[in-house]
Amino acid sequence: MFRRQLILFALLTACVCSSAFGQASLPKVPDLEGLLAKPFGTRNLGMGWGGVADGTVAATIYYNPANMLALGGFEFSAETQNWFDELDFFNAGGASRFRFAVGQSTDMYISTGLWYADQVDTHQDSSKPPPDNNVETSDRYLNLALALGLGTKRFDFGIGGAVKPVWLKFGSFDQKTTVVAYDVGAYIGGTFDIGYSSLTTSVGASILNAGNDAKADSVTSELPTEARVGVSLVFRTEKTFTRGQSGISMLEVYLNAEIVGRAMQRETNLGSGPENPPLGSSIGIEARLINTFNFRMGWLDDGVGGKVRSETWGIGIQFGSPKFRLAADLGHIPEINQGGPSVTATALTIAWYF
Repeated sequence: MFRRQLILFALLTACVCSSAFGQASLPKVPDLEGLLAKPFGTRNLGMGWGGVADGTVAATIYYNPANMLALGGFEFSAETQNWFDELDFFNAGGASRFRFAVGQSTDMYISTGLWYADQVDTHQDSSKPPPDNNVETSDRYLNLALALGLGTKRFDFGIGGAVKPVWLKFGSFDQKTTVVAYDVGAYIGGTFDIGYSSLTTSVGASILNAGNDAKADSVTSELPTEARVGVSLVFRTEKTFTRGQSGISMLEVYLNAEIVGRAMQRETNLGSGPENPPLGSSIGIEARLINTFNFRMGWLDDGVGGKVRSETWGIGIQFGSPKFRLAADLGHIPEINQGGPSVTATALTIAWYF
């Protein structure tokens, strides 16, 4: 009897082990939503991760390529993000706007942008004994963007598009894959005088990650298509004069709000039957004093089963003149889900205006 039980136990153990090791060794494409469906931009992170209608920094290329028309010249930005102590992002890129007069009160804008992203994921391979079971995979892509627009004395109009070639190599399975995704967007903005102050309003819309699935040697990973619609309001008080900067606003208040929808090319089972993820939303506000100190806060709900549903905050400091700006920013999401891990991001921006 004991011998029979011992044999059954050995067979059961062998089945469990073979199943576990078999699953660990199957080729698998990592979840590319982490790379292609999460917005970048430390300033935007602190404002609830919204930016489809706000083109004040180069990182908004990701939200809406037409936002590059709102830049004043050339801007370069580099930033890092840390997720769960296991997922690290590094992003660097820039955008430049060129303006040409085509009439007495009409200008033509041409903007180009380039954005590089690198995601490093550290995980454990159960098929290997510790400490050799830590495996790193690196995903990389470029965002090449172009935007065209017209500007009048009061209004700006623009459209933009971007292409994102992705090249990936998964160290745990030694597989390579490539994919190309596309972004398109539109932007309209206007400025109105209110006494000695001004109010700038803008509306933006974009469709992100339209394109093909990521295909490796043996499996396919689907990319989500993301649609964003948002509005931005910027209130500026009367201008003041300082020793290093002349004619700047004493106070600027930014307000962003947007709705995000994601759809899979194929039906996805989220637990309640085949359906697409529900709509997400974000709202954020920033106060800027004398073009130097920035304070931000916001709320984010990504709509995907509440995976990201949290308040956000950010702080920053910048120095500049009408031609140059140097800024450093810190953004933070206190937790992912209730009691979950946090997300931090830091950024350094250099801008030159012309």
